[in-house]
Amino acid sequence: AKDGDTITLVDDIEVSASSVGNTQGAVTITKDIILDGNGKTIKITGVSGTESTRPSAINIQGNADVTVKNLTVDSNGAKHGLNINDAGDVKLEDVEITGSAWYAIVCNNSELTVDGLDTHGNQWGINVDRGGTLEIDDADISEDYSVVVEGSTKATVELNGGSYNV
Repeated sequence: AKDGDTITLVDDIEVSASSVGNTQGAVTITKDIILDGNGKTIKITGVSGTESTRPSAINIQGNADVTVKNLTVDSNGAKHGLNINDAGDVKLEDVEITGSAWYAIVCNNSELTVDGLDTHGNQWGINVDRGGTLEIDDADISEDYSVVVEGSTKATVELNGGSYNV
């Protein structure tokens, strides 16, 4: 893919994480793209190792501005569903994330806007760290720790709507 592309799934897909290590993603996005799930699922397979050393399902990085919409992410035991790390502006629209060993989403040093998110079956909801910014207009985050802010640098969280556990 190149900057400006829209990638639209036409079928559910499985992506192997068997040769991918800690801090990496089974899928890695480094370009300014729109990922339109088109109502389909990306399921991660081949996850092994202890939870702290597993890869994430999808990494968004490299200062990429990315929109993910109409997609289900089945982490199937991967560490995090979306690992957004040193990305640009990331927007989620009607995204479902399930099955993550740790967080559904980690947002480090990036800006994340959410309008339609459903997380369930993950250890925790969203982690905002290292100067990350999170704005949620609509989300249903069912994990016990819905939004966790960590780190010594300033993070910004704005919850405008949705349901959370606090």
